[in-house]
Amino acid sequence: MRILVLGGDGYLGWPTALHLSRRGHDVGIVDSFVRRQYDHEMGVDSLVPVLRLSQRIELWEEVSGNRIESFAGDLTDAAFVANRFRIAPVRRMNA
Repeated sequence: MRILVLGGDGYLGWPTALHLSRRGHDVGIVDSFVRRQYDHEMGVDSLVPVLRLSQRIELWEEVSGNRIESFAGDLTDAAFVANRFRIAPVRRMNA
């Protein structure tokens, strides 16, 4: 199954993406990285260092052999959302 994890760079999104990938699903991650931007603007760091998403994805592929694709974008941007959901054709059900 193809699954898109929203907020995949976060505390809950990343482990969810790993779990789904480990179970054999085709996983993609969407994140705007706004939390990382806020931390940078305020000059603060996480108490526990967290690798960039691209680094974690690379490490996951090395240890698991599974690929996770990431998409940087804002879910409040209608064009971005529309493009992400055009990945597969929509099937219409008969009424």
